[in-house]
Amino acid sequence: MEKNQKRNIMKSFRVKAGLSQEKTAELLGIARNTLVYYERKPYSIPLETFLEMINIYGEDFRDVFIAEKLYKR
Repeated sequence: MEKNQKRNIMKSFRVKAGLSQEKTAELLGIARNTLVYYERKPYSIPLETFLEMINIYGEDFRDVFIAEKLYKR
């Protein structure tokens, strides 16, 4: 994964799923600017929203933590 993607795990999962910010925000029932904030500051995502995001992206929640650990190397 490229350096820029390393800093933004949730965005990289969204892009991998082929979803735009607009479509993802619509599916989550939130404003697009809220999604932008969550992508920039993933530790601020409420747990319920986080789990819904991973489900929408087709990822396993453990993958997020594995990716985070790998990116910190």
